[in-house]
Amino acid sequence: MVTKVCPIVREKSGIICKSFYSFLAGLTMIYRCSTPCFARVASGSARSELKKVERQIDYYNKRHNARVKDINRSRDIGLNLKKNFNRLESKVAEVSERVSKVKSSIAQNEEEIKKAELELAKCYEDLREVLNKMYKSGEGGYGLDVFFETETPSDVDDDICIVYASLAQWGKLIVEEINHTKKNLELSKSQLEENKKSLSSLRNELDDQKNSVKREQEVNDSLMSSLYKEEKIEKAKLDLLEMRKRKLEAQLREIQIRHNKKSTLKRGSGRYSWPVNGPLTSPFGRRWGRMHNGIDVGVSTGTPVHAAAPGNVITVGFDRYGWGNYVMIDHGSGYATLYAHLSRAAVGPGQHVDSAQVIGFSGSTGRSTGPHVHFETWKNGTRYNPLSELG
Repeated sequence: MVTKVCPIVREKSGIICKSFYSFLAGLTMIYRCSTPCFARVASGSARSELKKVERQIDYYNKRHNARVKDINRSRDIGLNLKKNFNRLESKVAEVSERVSKVKSSIAQNEEEIKKAELELAKCYEDLREVLNKMYKSGEGGYGLDVFFETETPSDVDDDICIVYASLAQWGKLIVEEINHTKKNLELSKSQLEENKKSLSSLRNELDDQKNSVKREQEVNDSLMSSLYKEEKIEKAKLDLLEMRKRKLEAQLREIQIRHNKKSTLKRGSGRYSWPVNGPLTSPFGRRWGRMHNGIDVGVSTGTPVHAAAPGNVITVGFDRYGWGNYVMIDHGSGYATLYAHLSRAAVGPGQHVDSAQVIGFSGSTGRSTGPHVHFETWKNGTRYNPLSELG
């Protein structure tokens, strides 16, 4: 049995089917057209994030290098303080030894003074005994009475000279000699005491200097400890940023590879023509303590910049702290070129360009020291020396 369908219903169903298929076709077209756009947006976002991370790495590298310099400077200060401390300790030991020698000399001097005093007393007693015998034997005179009434050897000297000059002359000379020796010893002792006092004062001064240096060492050690902690923190931040940078670079490579798979361009030859004619002012490689990932060609502002090879424009952007105005062109099979510090661009994202086509004009935008073109060559998201590909 055949079911008949109303002509009006059949007509409306046909319209609905056509509309549905048109809708599907439209979605497919939107997806196909928007995929490169999404890739460009993702690429631009990742590239912008990468430049931000590179600036942070540059900032923390400078901080880390400054911290390392501070640590080295503090270490040098510590070494000098240690040398100074050791020098002062050596001086204190030397002065202490001299003080010990002076104390020993003073002790010896005091023994000699005591010895001289004993000799003087003995000499006086001997002389007294001789005169006493003379007196008892009847050979003396009134002068002996005076002698026995004296109390000190110095008094005896004059009395003996007056009373028995001839008999006691030898005793007087001995007493004078012993007294002279005693006076010299006492003078020597006084000088030694002064020397001891001076050396003790010097030792105290050196001790104060040593304690001051020790306090400086403690402050410097505390500073060193703080600097080491800061250096470790900044190193950890750098490691995290480097890790983030590697992830972004991998993301960029993946985006470029996905874009290349959809690209209708022929495989890049790997050789490029010079974007401008001018002197090479800065090569690829290490520069000012960091990596210079391209070459710089010196030209005046407004010089036309040409595409180094045919391709599709991936990104036209502005990087305030780096490239300034820049254009990036995809040449297929993972190859790409970048032109930076332009005064302005002459192409837009997604536009196809031919070899030697003007894509912008030179300038000094972004981080630049003067008018020039910064030119980079990329393969699968990795930058390499453009001079190896320029014809």
